[in-house]
Amino acid sequence: MEINNLRSFFEQAIAQGQFWPLTPKKNLYLVHAVPKPLVASPKDPKEKPVFKFSQALTVEPRVTGGIATVLHDAELRVHRASTGRIDVYAEWDEHSDGPGLPVFPRKERRQHICFSSDIDLPDLTIAPDESHLTVDFAKRHEFPTTKHYAVRYHMVATTRYREYYDPQFTADSANITITSEKSDVFHILNTTPPPALEVVYVLPILIWEDPAIAQPSGSWESLVVERKVRRGLRVYMRRNWFLSGEDERLGVVFAQKASSTAIAIDADPEHQVAVTQWGTNPIWLTKALDRQPTVDDAAVDAQMRFSGIKIAKKGTMAAMAAQRDVPSSMAADDELNANSPLLKLRRADDQVELPPGEIETVNVAAFPVYCDFDKDLDYADVEFGETASYSPMVKLALARFQPHSAAYAHLSPITHWVFQSVSPERVLAYGIVTEMNEDPLRPTKQLRFTIAGIAPGDSRLGYRENSLEVLLFDGETPVSESQIPLSVPDKTHGFRIPMSFLESLKRPTVQIKEFEHVGGDTPRLAFVYTAAIDVDAIDQI
Repeated sequence: MEINNLRSFFEQAIAQGQFWPLTPKKNLYLVHAVPKPLVASPKDPKEKPVFKFSQALTVEPRVTGGIATVLHDAELRVHRASTGRIDVYAEWDEHSDGPGLPVFPRKERRQHICFSSDIDLPDLTIAPDESHLTVDFAKRHEFPTTKHYAVRYHMVATTRYREYYDPQFTADSANITITSEKSDVFHILNTTPPPALEVVYVLPILIWEDPAIAQPSGSWESLVVERKVRRGLRVYMRRNWFLSGEDERLGVVFAQKASSTAIAIDADPEHQVAVTQWGTNPIWLTKALDRQPTVDDAAVDAQMRFSGIKIAKKGTMAAMAAQRDVPSSMAADDELNANSPLLKLRRADDQVELPPGEIETVNVAAFPVYCDFDKDLDYADVEFGETASYSPMVKLALARFQPHSAAYAHLSPITHWVFQSVSPERVLAYGIVTEMNEDPLRPTKQLRFTIAGIAPGDSRLGYRENSLEVLLFDGETPVSESQIPLSVPDKTHGFRIPMSFLESLKRPTVQIKEFEHVGGDTPRLAFVYTAAIDVDAIDQI
Protein backbone atom coordinates (compact mmCIF):
# COMPACT_ATOMS: atom_id res chain seq x y z
CA MET A 1 0.00 0.00 0.00
CA GLU A 2 2.82 2.35 0.79
CA ILE A 3 4.48 1.43 -2.50
CA ASN A 4 1.27 2.13 -4.39
CA ASN A 5 0.96 5.50 -2.65
CA LEU A 6 4.56 6.37 -3.50
CA ARG A 7 3.99 5.37 -7.13
CA SER A 8 0.91 7.59 -7.29
CA PHE A 9 2.91 10.47 -5.78
CA PHE A 10 5.67 10.24 -8.41
CA GLU A 11 3.21 9.92 -11.27
CA GLN A 12 1.47 13.06 -10.14
CA ALA A 13 4.79 14.90 -9.73
CA ILE A 14 5.93 13.84 -13.21
CA ALA A 15 2.60 14.90 -14.72
CA GLN A 16 2.95 18.33 -13.11
CA GLY A 17 6.61 18.75 -14.20
CA GLN A 18 7.88 18.65 -10.63
CA PHE A 19 10.13 15.59 -10.90
CA TRP A 20 13.57 17.16 -11.39
CA PRO A 21 15.39 14.13 -12.89
CA LEU A 22 12.98 14.31 -15.86
CA THR A 23 12.22 18.03 -15.91
CA PRO A 24 15.05 19.93 -14.22
CA LYS A 25 14.40 23.54 -13.26
CA LYS A 26 15.03 26.38 -15.71
CA ASN A 27 15.43 30.10 -15.15
CA LEU A 28 12.55 31.98 -16.67
CA TYR A 29 13.43 35.38 -18.16
CA LEU A 30 10.82 38.01 -18.88
CA VAL A 31 11.79 40.16 -21.86
CA HIS A 32 10.21 43.52 -22.50
CA ALA A 33 10.42 43.25 -26.30
CA VAL A 34 9.57 46.30 -28.40
CA PRO A 35 8.98 46.17 -32.16
CA LYS A 36 11.05 49.30 -32.81
CA PRO A 37 14.13 50.70 -31.04
CA LEU A 38 13.34 53.34 -28.48
CA VAL A 39 14.75 56.84 -28.91
CA ALA A 40 17.34 57.65 -26.28
CA SER A 41 16.42 60.48 -23.96
CA PRO A 42 18.60 63.60 -24.41
CA LYS A 43 21.02 64.78 -21.76
CA ASP A 44 19.06 67.99 -21.43
CA PRO A 45 15.56 67.05 -20.16
CA LYS A 46 14.18 70.20 -21.80
CA GLU A 47 15.00 68.85 -25.26
CA LYS A 48 12.73 66.59 -27.26
CA PRO A 49 14.02 63.02 -27.83
CA VAL A 50 15.26 62.80 -31.44
CA PHE A 51 17.23 60.06 -33.17
CA LYS A 52 20.13 61.85 -34.83
CA PHE A 53 23.89 62.17 -34.94
CA SER A 54 25.49 64.23 -32.19
CA GLN A 55 27.46 67.44 -32.59
CA ALA A 56 30.63 65.36 -32.24
CA LEU A 57 30.12 63.70 -35.65
CA THR A 58 33.19 63.88 -37.89
CA VAL A 59 34.14 62.38 -41.25
CA GLU A 60 37.83 61.93 -41.94
CA PRO A 61 39.07 63.40 -45.25
CA ARG A 62 39.90 60.88 -47.95
CA VAL A 63 43.55 60.67 -48.94
CA THR A 64 45.04 61.01 -52.41
CA GLY A 65 44.09 58.02 -54.53
CA GLY A 66 41.80 56.56 -51.87
CA ILE A 67 38.09 55.79 -51.88
CA ALA A 68 37.58 55.22 -48.13
CA THR A 69 36.84 57.50 -45.19
CA VAL A 70 35.97 57.07 -41.51
CA LEU A 71 32.75 58.25 -39.88
CA HIS A 72 33.10 58.84 -36.14
CA ASP A 73 30.51 59.94 -33.57
CA ALA A 74 31.94 59.64 -30.07
CA GLU A 75 28.71 60.77 -28.40
CA LEU A 76 25.95 59.03 -30.37
CA ARG A 77 22.73 58.78 -28.35
CA VAL A 78 21.30 55.27 -28.81
CA HIS A 79 18.90 53.25 -26.64
CA ARG A 80 21.25 50.29 -26.49
CA ALA A 81 18.85 47.92 -24.70
CA SER A 82 16.35 48.03 -27.59
CA THR A 83 18.70 48.65 -30.55
CA GLY A 84 20.37 45.65 -32.12
CA ARG A 85 21.92 47.12 -35.28
CA ILE A 86 22.49 50.45 -36.98
CA ASP A 87 22.87 50.81 -40.75
CA VAL A 88 24.48 54.03 -41.98
CA TYR A 89 23.53 55.45 -45.40
CA ALA A 90 24.92 58.33 -47.45
CA GLU A 91 22.81 60.38 -49.86
CA TRP A 92 23.93 62.84 -52.53
CA ASP A 93 22.99 64.33 -55.89
CA GLU A 94 25.09 62.82 -58.67
CA HIS A 95 25.98 65.60 -61.13
CA SER A 96 26.68 64.69 -64.75
CA ASP A 97 26.83 66.29 -68.17
CA GLY A 98 27.11 65.13 -71.77
CA PRO A 99 26.36 66.06 -75.39
CA GLY A 100 22.69 66.51 -76.14
CA LEU A 101 21.43 66.47 -72.56
CA PRO A 102 18.50 68.92 -72.16
CA VAL A 103 19.52 70.00 -68.63
CA PHE A 104 22.71 71.21 -66.96
CA PRO A 105 23.66 69.65 -64.73
CA ARG A 106 21.73 66.41 -64.79
CA LYS A 107 21.08 65.47 -61.16
CA GLU A 108 20.30 61.95 -59.97
CA ARG A 109 19.58 61.20 -56.34
CA ARG A 110 21.84 58.43 -55.05
CA GLN A 111 21.77 56.45 -51.81
CA HIS A 112 24.68 54.30 -50.73
CA ILE A 113 24.86 51.98 -47.73
CA CYS A 114 28.12 52.74 -45.99
CA PHE A 115 28.23 50.09 -43.26
CA SER A 116 26.28 48.18 -40.62
CA SER A 117 27.26 48.00 -36.97
CA ASP A 118 25.90 45.77 -34.21
CA ILE A 119 25.14 47.53 -30.93
CA ASP A 120 26.36 45.73 -27.82
CA LEU A 121 23.86 45.08 -25.05
CA PRO A 122 24.61 47.31 -22.06
CA ASP A 123 25.28 45.97 -18.57
CA LEU A 124 21.76 45.14 -17.37
CA THR A 125 22.93 44.26 -13.85
CA ILE A 126 23.28 47.94 -13.00
CA ALA A 127 20.72 50.68 -12.90
CA PRO A 128 20.32 52.47 -16.26
CA ASP A 129 22.82 55.29 -16.67
CA GLU A 130 24.56 57.16 -19.50
CA SER A 131 26.40 54.00 -20.58
CA HIS A 132 23.01 52.57 -21.59
CA LEU A 133 22.34 55.53 -23.90
CA THR A 134 25.70 56.46 -25.47
CA VAL A 135 28.05 54.65 -27.86
CA ASP A 136 31.39 55.58 -29.39
CA PHE A 137 30.42 54.96 -32.99
CA ALA A 138 33.11 54.76 -35.70
CA LYS A 139 33.74 52.74 -38.82
CA ARG A 140 35.66 52.92 -42.08
CA HIS A 141 33.63 52.83 -45.30
CA GLU A 142 34.09 53.30 -49.04
CA PHE A 143 32.41 55.30 -51.80
CA PRO A 144 31.88 54.08 -55.37
CA THR A 145 34.45 56.37 -57.03
CA THR A 146 37.18 58.88 -56.29
CA LYS A 147 34.92 61.85 -57.19
CA HIS A 148 33.80 64.55 -54.78
CA TYR A 149 30.45 63.96 -53.09
CA ALA A 150 28.39 66.44 -51.06
CA VAL A 151 26.92 63.89 -48.65
CA ARG A 152 24.28 63.77 -45.95
CA TYR A 153 24.37 60.73 -43.69
CA HIS A 154 21.45 59.10 -41.91
CA MET A 155 20.99 56.00 -39.76
CA VAL A 156 18.42 53.21 -39.73
CA ALA A 157 18.21 51.42 -36.35
CA THR A 158 16.71 47.92 -36.10
CA THR A 159 15.11 46.45 -32.99
CA ARG A 160 17.05 43.98 -30.90
CA TYR A 161 13.90 41.84 -30.53
CA ARG A 162 13.10 40.90 -34.11
CA GLU A 163 13.03 37.17 -33.28
CA TYR A 164 10.19 37.71 -30.82
CA TYR A 165 7.76 38.78 -33.52
CA ASP A 166 5.88 37.01 -36.25
CA PRO A 167 7.93 36.75 -39.50
CA GLN A 168 5.03 38.25 -41.44
CA PHE A 169 5.23 41.31 -39.18
CA THR A 170 9.02 41.65 -39.40
CA ALA A 171 9.03 41.21 -43.20
CA ASP A 172 8.10 44.88 -43.45
CA SER A 173 11.18 46.76 -42.26
CA ALA A 174 9.08 49.80 -41.39
CA ASN A 175 7.58 47.78 -38.51
CA ILE A 176 10.92 47.15 -36.80
CA THR A 177 13.15 50.15 -37.64
CA ILE A 178 13.44 53.88 -36.99
CA THR A 179 15.25 56.39 -39.21
CA SER A 180 17.37 59.25 -37.94
CA GLU A 181 17.43 62.85 -39.04
CA LYS A 182 19.90 63.61 -41.81
CA SER A 183 23.29 65.00 -40.88
CA ASP A 184 24.77 68.26 -42.08
CA VAL A 185 26.51 68.17 -45.47
CA PHE A 186 29.97 66.58 -45.50
CA HIS A 187 32.30 67.00 -48.45
CA ILE A 188 33.88 63.69 -49.40
CA LEU A 189 37.07 64.74 -51.16
CA ASN A 190 37.92 64.09 -54.77
CA THR A 191 41.16 62.08 -54.63
CA THR A 192 42.59 61.91 -58.18
CA PRO A 193 43.17 64.66 -60.78
CA PRO A 194 40.25 65.08 -63.20
CA PRO A 195 40.79 64.38 -66.92
CA ALA A 196 41.89 67.32 -69.08
CA LEU A 197 39.16 69.61 -70.38
CA GLU A 198 38.49 70.03 -74.10
CA VAL A 199 38.58 73.71 -75.11
CA VAL A 200 36.79 74.42 -78.40
CA TYR A 201 37.39 78.16 -78.76
CA VAL A 202 37.70 81.39 -76.73
CA LEU A 203 35.97 84.70 -77.51
CA PRO A 204 36.30 88.20 -76.01
CA ILE A 205 33.05 89.37 -74.41
CA LEU A 206 31.49 92.46 -72.87
CA ILE A 207 29.45 91.90 -69.72
CA TRP A 208 26.80 94.50 -69.01
CA GLU A 209 25.94 95.11 -65.39
CA ASP A 210 22.43 96.18 -64.43
CA PRO A 211 21.97 99.95 -64.19
CA ALA A 212 22.60 101.40 -60.73
CA ILE A 213 21.62 104.69 -59.10
CA ALA A 214 24.51 106.73 -57.67
CA GLN A 215 24.38 109.72 -55.34
CA PRO A 216 25.05 113.12 -56.96
CA SER A 217 28.54 114.55 -56.70
CA GLY A 218 30.53 117.28 -58.36
CA SER A 219 28.50 119.02 -61.07
CA TRP A 220 25.73 116.42 -61.06
CA GLU A 221 22.50 117.93 -59.74
CA SER A 222 20.48 114.73 -59.59
CA LEU A 223 20.96 111.10 -58.80
CA VAL A 224 22.98 109.49 -61.56
CA VAL A 225 22.20 106.36 -63.57
CA GLU A 226 25.40 104.33 -63.96
CA ARG A 227 26.02 101.20 -66.00
CA LYS A 228 29.33 99.37 -66.09
CA VAL A 229 30.59 97.26 -68.96
CA ARG A 230 33.05 94.63 -67.75
CA ARG A 231 35.41 92.74 -70.03
CA GLY A 232 36.40 89.10 -70.19
CA LEU A 233 36.94 85.98 -72.25
CA ARG A 234 34.30 83.30 -72.78
CA VAL A 235 35.80 79.81 -72.88
CA TYR A 236 33.73 77.22 -74.76
CA MET A 237 34.32 73.54 -73.91
CA ARG A 238 32.99 70.12 -74.88
CA ARG A 239 30.08 68.89 -72.75
CA ASN A 240 31.57 66.45 -70.26
CA TRP A 241 31.60 68.46 -67.05
CA PHE A 242 31.50 67.25 -63.41
CA LEU A 243 34.02 64.44 -63.98
CA SER A 244 35.43 65.21 -60.53
CA GLY A 245 31.97 65.57 -58.99
CA GLU A 246 29.72 68.37 -57.83
CA ASP A 247 31.22 71.92 -57.62
CA GLU A 248 33.70 71.32 -60.46
CA ARG A 249 34.73 74.69 -61.91
CA LEU A 250 36.94 76.10 -64.62
CA GLY A 251 40.28 76.91 -63.04
CA VAL A 252 42.51 79.68 -64.38
CA VAL A 253 46.02 78.88 -63.17
CA PHE A 254 48.42 81.63 -62.05
CA ALA A 255 52.01 81.63 -60.87
CA GLN A 256 52.31 81.74 -57.09
CA LYS A 257 54.50 84.84 -57.20
CA ALA A 258 54.18 87.88 -59.45
CA SER A 259 56.88 88.14 -62.09
CA SER A 260 58.03 91.28 -63.87
CA THR A 261 58.95 89.35 -67.02
CA ALA A 262 57.33 86.77 -69.27
CA ILE A 263 57.74 83.13 -68.24
CA ALA A 264 59.72 80.78 -70.47
CA ILE A 265 57.03 78.15 -70.69
CA ASP A 266 58.98 75.86 -73.01
CA ALA A 267 62.09 75.64 -70.84
CA ASP A 268 61.07 72.24 -69.44
CA PRO A 269 58.06 71.02 -71.45
CA GLU A 270 57.94 67.60 -69.76
CA HIS A 271 57.63 68.90 -66.23
CA GLN A 272 56.92 72.63 -66.16
CA VAL A 273 53.40 73.67 -65.15
CA ALA A 274 51.80 76.23 -67.47
CA VAL A 275 50.46 79.45 -65.90
CA THR A 276 48.41 82.38 -67.21
CA GLN A 277 50.38 85.22 -68.81
CA TRP A 278 49.60 88.57 -70.35
CA GLY A 279 51.36 91.25 -72.37
CA THR A 280 50.88 94.72 -73.84
CA ASN A 281 48.88 94.73 -77.07
CA PRO A 282 51.43 95.71 -79.74
CA ILE A 283 48.97 97.42 -82.11
CA TRP A 284 48.04 100.19 -79.63
CA LEU A 285 49.86 103.15 -78.14
CA THR A 286 49.09 102.42 -74.50
CA LYS A 287 50.78 102.00 -71.16
CA ALA A 288 52.94 98.88 -71.02
CA LEU A 289 52.19 96.10 -68.55
CA ASP A 290 55.13 95.81 -66.17
CA ARG A 291 54.27 92.51 -64.48
CA GLN A 292 52.63 89.14 -65.03
CA PRO A 293 49.08 88.54 -63.72
CA THR A 294 48.32 87.10 -60.30
CA VAL A 295 45.20 85.45 -58.93
CA ASP A 296 44.17 88.82 -57.48
CA ASP A 297 43.75 90.14 -61.04
CA ALA A 298 40.92 87.67 -61.64
CA ALA A 299 37.51 89.31 -61.23
CA VAL A 300 35.98 86.61 -59.07
CA ASP A 301 34.68 86.41 -55.51
CA ALA A 302 37.43 86.24 -52.90
CA GLN A 303 36.35 82.77 -51.75
CA MET A 304 36.92 81.54 -55.31
CA ARG A 305 40.60 82.53 -55.26
CA PHE A 306 42.77 79.68 -54.04
CA SER A 307 46.42 80.06 -53.06
CA GLY A 308 49.11 77.46 -52.57
CA ILE A 309 47.49 74.64 -54.59
CA LYS A 310 50.02 71.81 -54.90
CA ILE A 311 49.90 69.76 -58.07
CA ALA A 312 52.07 66.98 -59.42
CA LYS A 313 54.20 67.74 -62.45
CA LYS A 314 53.19 66.41 -65.83
CA GLY A 315 54.45 62.82 -65.69
CA THR A 316 53.14 62.07 -62.21
CA MET A 317 49.83 63.90 -62.79
CA ALA A 318 49.14 61.89 -65.97
CA ALA A 319 49.70 58.61 -64.13
CA MET A 320 47.41 59.71 -61.29
CA ALA A 321 44.66 60.87 -63.67
CA ALA A 322 44.81 57.56 -65.56
CA GLN A 323 43.82 55.71 -62.38
CA ARG A 324 40.67 57.78 -61.74
CA ASP A 325 37.86 55.58 -60.44
CA VAL A 326 39.87 52.35 -60.72
CA PRO A 327 38.41 50.07 -57.99
CA SER A 328 40.79 49.45 -55.11
CA SER A 329 40.48 45.70 -55.74
CA MET A 330 42.39 46.20 -59.01
CA ALA A 331 45.33 47.88 -57.34
CA ALA A 332 46.99 44.54 -56.58
CA ASP A 333 47.65 43.97 -60.29
CA ASP A 334 49.73 47.11 -60.38
CA GLU A 335 51.78 46.43 -57.29
CA LEU A 336 54.26 44.37 -59.29
CA ASN A 337 55.59 47.65 -60.70
CA ALA A 338 57.64 49.25 -57.94
CA ASN A 339 57.76 52.59 -59.81
CA SER A 340 54.00 52.93 -60.25
CA PRO A 341 52.39 56.02 -58.67
CA LEU A 342 49.38 53.82 -57.98
CA LEU A 343 51.43 51.71 -55.58
CA LYS A 344 52.03 54.82 -53.47
CA LEU A 345 48.61 56.36 -53.84
CA ARG A 346 46.50 53.29 -52.96
CA ARG A 347 47.91 52.85 -49.47
CA ALA A 348 44.77 52.79 -47.37
CA ASP A 349 44.25 55.97 -45.35
CA ASP A 350 47.91 56.94 -45.67
CA GLN A 351 48.44 60.33 -47.31
CA VAL A 352 51.31 60.28 -49.76
CA GLU A 353 53.72 63.20 -49.70
CA LEU A 354 55.46 63.66 -53.05
CA PRO A 355 59.05 64.95 -52.99
CA PRO A 356 59.55 68.66 -53.77
CA GLY A 357 60.98 67.86 -57.19
CA GLU A 358 57.71 66.25 -58.31
CA ILE A 359 55.31 69.05 -57.32
CA GLU A 360 54.55 72.62 -58.32
CA THR A 361 52.63 75.21 -56.29
CA VAL A 362 50.19 77.51 -58.10
CA ASN A 363 47.28 79.83 -57.40
CA VAL A 364 43.89 79.30 -59.00
CA ALA A 365 40.84 81.46 -59.76
CA ALA A 366 37.72 79.29 -60.06
CA PHE A 367 34.91 80.33 -62.42
CA PRO A 368 31.42 78.76 -62.62
CA VAL A 369 30.52 76.75 -65.72
CA TYR A 370 27.25 77.01 -67.65
CA CYS A 371 25.77 75.40 -70.74
CA ASP A 372 24.92 76.97 -74.10
CA PHE A 373 22.23 74.56 -75.27
CA ASP A 374 22.08 76.07 -78.76
CA LYS A 375 25.76 75.35 -79.34
CA ASP A 376 25.66 72.19 -77.18
CA LEU A 377 28.81 73.41 -75.44
CA ASP A 378 29.74 74.28 -71.88
CA TYR A 379 31.25 77.69 -71.21
CA ALA A 380 32.72 79.90 -68.50
CA ASP A 381 33.22 83.66 -68.47
CA VAL A 382 36.74 84.52 -67.32
CA GLU A 383 37.03 88.11 -66.13
CA PHE A 384 39.99 90.25 -65.16
CA GLY A 385 40.15 93.47 -63.20
CA GLU A 386 40.94 96.73 -64.94
CA THR A 387 44.52 97.38 -65.99
CA ALA A 388 46.24 100.61 -67.03
CA SER A 389 46.90 99.07 -70.47
CA TYR A 390 44.34 99.09 -73.29
CA SER A 391 43.12 95.72 -74.58
CA PRO A 392 45.97 93.56 -73.17
CA MET A 393 46.81 90.15 -74.65
CA VAL A 394 46.13 87.22 -72.32
CA LYS A 395 47.32 83.62 -72.62
CA LEU A 396 45.12 81.51 -70.38
CA ALA A 397 46.24 78.39 -68.51
CA LEU A 398 43.02 76.41 -68.04
CA ALA A 399 42.07 73.26 -66.14
CA ARG A 400 39.19 71.56 -64.43
CA PHE A 401 39.32 72.58 -60.78
CA GLN A 402 37.72 70.72 -57.89
CA PRO A 403 38.00 72.77 -54.68
CA HIS A 404 37.04 69.77 -52.51
CA SER A 405 40.08 67.63 -53.24
CA ALA A 406 42.85 65.72 -51.53
CA ALA A 407 46.47 66.77 -52.03
CA TYR A 408 47.66 66.94 -55.67
CA ALA A 409 44.14 66.21 -57.01
CA HIS A 410 42.62 69.70 -57.39
CA LEU A 411 43.57 70.29 -61.02
CA SER A 412 43.37 68.37 -64.27
CA PRO A 413 46.28 68.47 -66.72
CA ILE A 414 46.56 72.13 -67.80
CA THR A 415 45.56 73.42 -71.25
CA HIS A 416 47.52 76.48 -72.43
CA TRP A 417 45.46 78.58 -74.86
CA VAL A 418 46.81 81.10 -77.39
CA PHE A 419 47.23 84.81 -76.68
CA GLN A 420 43.93 86.67 -77.05
CA SER A 421 43.04 90.33 -76.59
CA VAL A 422 40.66 91.45 -73.83
CA SER A 423 38.16 94.24 -74.45
CA PRO A 424 38.39 97.43 -72.34
CA GLU A 425 36.05 98.26 -69.49
CA ARG A 426 33.65 101.18 -69.66
CA VAL A 427 31.47 103.03 -67.15
CA LEU A 428 28.58 104.96 -68.66
CA ALA A 429 26.63 107.47 -66.58
CA TYR A 430 23.95 110.04 -67.21
CA GLY A 431 22.08 112.59 -65.12
CA ILE A 432 20.83 116.15 -65.10
CA VAL A 433 23.10 119.19 -64.96
CA THR A 434 22.27 122.89 -65.29
CA GLU A 435 24.05 125.03 -67.87
CA MET A 436 24.08 128.79 -67.57
CA ASN A 437 23.38 130.82 -70.70
CA GLU A 438 22.92 134.44 -71.69
CA ASP A 439 19.90 134.78 -69.37
CA PRO A 440 21.13 133.88 -65.84
CA LEU A 441 17.53 133.69 -64.65
CA ARG A 442 16.70 130.96 -67.14
CA PRO A 443 19.41 128.27 -66.92
CA THR A 444 19.13 125.31 -69.28
CA LYS A 445 18.68 121.80 -68.01
CA GLN A 446 20.86 119.30 -69.82
CA LEU A 447 21.05 115.50 -69.74
CA ARG A 448 24.75 114.81 -69.43
CA PHE A 449 26.38 111.53 -70.52
CA THR A 450 29.90 110.47 -69.53
CA ILE A 451 31.96 107.51 -70.76
CA ALA A 452 34.97 106.58 -68.62
CA GLY A 453 37.74 104.03 -69.15
CA ILE A 454 41.17 103.34 -70.59
CA ALA A 455 41.62 104.30 -74.25
CA PRO A 456 44.59 104.08 -76.65
CA GLY A 457 46.39 106.67 -78.74
CA ASP A 458 47.56 110.24 -78.28
CA SER A 459 46.71 112.78 -80.97
CA ARG A 460 49.60 114.97 -79.82
CA LEU A 461 51.99 112.22 -80.88
CA GLY A 462 50.16 111.40 -84.09
CA TYR A 463 48.32 108.31 -82.84
CA ARG A 464 44.56 108.37 -83.30
CA GLU A 465 42.36 108.01 -80.28
CA ASN A 466 39.11 106.08 -80.19
CA SER A 467 36.04 107.95 -81.38
CA LEU A 468 32.38 107.96 -80.39
CA GLU A 469 29.37 108.09 -82.63
CA VAL A 470 26.31 109.34 -80.75
CA LEU A 471 22.92 108.74 -82.33
CA LEU A 472 19.63 110.04 -81.00
CA PHE A 473 16.43 108.20 -81.94
CA ASP A 474 12.75 108.83 -81.50
CA GLY A 475 11.65 105.22 -81.28
CA GLU A 476 13.46 103.73 -84.27
CA THR A 477 13.77 106.97 -86.26
CA PRO A 478 17.20 108.71 -86.19
CA VAL A 479 17.11 112.32 -85.03
CA SER A 480 20.75 113.47 -85.22
CA GLU A 481 24.34 112.30 -85.71
CA SER A 482 27.66 113.62 -84.46
CA GLN A 483 31.28 112.46 -84.08
CA ILE A 484 32.84 112.96 -80.64
CA PRO A 485 36.40 111.70 -79.90
CA LEU A 486 36.96 109.72 -76.73
CA SER A 487 39.60 111.27 -74.49
CA VAL A 488 43.10 109.96 -73.71
CA PRO A 489 43.55 107.23 -70.98
CA ASP A 490 42.31 107.81 -67.45
CA LYS A 491 40.04 110.65 -68.49
CA THR A 492 36.28 110.91 -68.75
CA HIS A 493 34.52 112.34 -71.77
CA GLY A 494 30.88 113.12 -72.28
CA PHE A 495 28.22 114.98 -74.13
CA ARG A 496 24.99 116.80 -73.32
CA ILE A 497 21.49 116.83 -74.74
CA PRO A 498 19.02 119.61 -73.78
CA MET A 499 16.17 118.22 -71.70
CA SER A 500 13.72 120.42 -73.62
CA PHE A 501 14.71 118.64 -76.83
CA LEU A 502 14.30 115.18 -75.24
CA GLU A 503 10.88 116.18 -73.93
CA SER A 504 9.77 116.87 -77.50
CA LEU A 505 10.38 113.24 -78.47
CA LYS A 506 7.88 110.46 -77.84
CA ARG A 507 10.41 107.68 -77.20
CA PRO A 508 13.87 109.22 -76.84
CA THR A 509 16.70 106.70 -77.19
CA VAL A 510 20.45 107.32 -77.21
CA GLN A 511 22.85 104.97 -79.01
CA ILE A 512 26.60 105.28 -78.37
CA LYS A 513 29.13 103.53 -80.59
CA GLU A 514 32.86 103.43 -79.81
CA PHE A 515 35.28 102.89 -82.70
CA GLU A 516 38.94 101.89 -82.69
CA HIS A 517 41.31 103.18 -85.37
CA VAL A 518 43.83 100.46 -86.13
CA GLY A 519 45.07 101.74 -89.47
CA GLY A 520 43.64 102.96 -92.72
CA ASP A 521 40.40 104.83 -93.06
CA THR A 522 37.94 102.17 -91.83
CA PRO A 523 37.39 102.24 -88.05
CA ARG A 524 36.60 99.07 -86.09
CA LEU A 525 33.52 98.93 -83.88
CA ALA A 526 34.49 98.25 -80.23
CA PHE A 527 31.09 98.34 -78.53
CA VAL A 528 27.55 99.69 -78.77
CA TYR A 529 25.41 100.98 -75.92
CA THR A 530 21.71 101.82 -76.30
CA ALA A 531 19.70 103.55 -73.57
CA ALA A 532 15.98 104.29 -73.65
CA ILE A 533 15.52 107.60 -71.80
CA ASP A 534 12.54 107.96 -69.47
CA VAL A 535 12.40 111.77 -69.33
CA ASP A 536 9.73 111.96 -66.62
CA ALA A 537 11.56 109.52 -64.36
CA ILE A 538 14.91 111.28 -64.81
CA ASP A 539 13.38 114.65 -63.99
CA GLN A 540 12.12 113.21 -60.71
CA ILE A 541 15.38 111.53 -59.72
